[in-house]
Amino acid sequence: MLQLRHGGDFAATAKRFSNDSASAAQDGELGWFRRGVMVKEFEDVAFRLRPGEISFPVETSFGFHIINVERTQPAEILARHILITPEISQGQIAIARRLADSLHGVLARGSPQVSFDSLAKRYADPLEPKLAEDAPLTEMPPEYQKAVAADTTLGLKPVFTEGADTPRIKFIVLEVTARHAAGELSFDDVKLRIRQSLGDQLAIRHFIDQLRRQIYVDIRL
Repeated sequence: MLQLRHGGDFAATAKRFSNDSASAAQDGELGWFRRGVMVKEFEDVAFRLRPGEISFPVETSFGFHIINVERTQPAEILARHILITPEISQGQIAIARRLADSLHGVLARGSPQVSFDSLAKRYADPLEPKLAEDAPLTEMPPEYQKAVAADTTLGLKPVFTEGADTPRIKFIVLEVTARHAAGELSFDDVKLRIRQSLGDQLAIRHFIDQLRRQIYVDIRL
């Protein structure tokens, strides 16, 4: 840290040490971004830095960031970062698994005081991209496809994992509320797909330079 703040090679350090594999391959580059793209804690510091300035470590839900702003414009900045992620213990993973199983059990019992949406608002990772409610099976992540294909009935599916062999394992509680046969789309379906596609494109445009292997354990509802 002291070396960086006294003229050390930020790009080389990011490439060697950053746990954000996507940006590390680009010497820590995040590209140009506006407010509202990164998490608040990151932006609060990044948008206060002057060109060439390096931040002290900034804690977010992803880990600890060292930020280097390269250039600024009135509404956006060009920055690099180095992400250092805490190690997740087997005990923490076990706690997350128990929580996922507990939430699944609550939903399976069908309590009128508890809904899937209410639990999702409380426990789901707000940083995790959301699946479209009418997503085609072929466009779902492989783990979702397996879970849905293994049981063609509607309702809750057994808790399953995504990214089990990565630093960020996810325990997923999934409910299938409807199924539609493959075939031609109605006009309304096409409009919805276009709207979702445009939203996805905007998200990709904003986030492609800072896709990261997130490191904390989460429950996706």
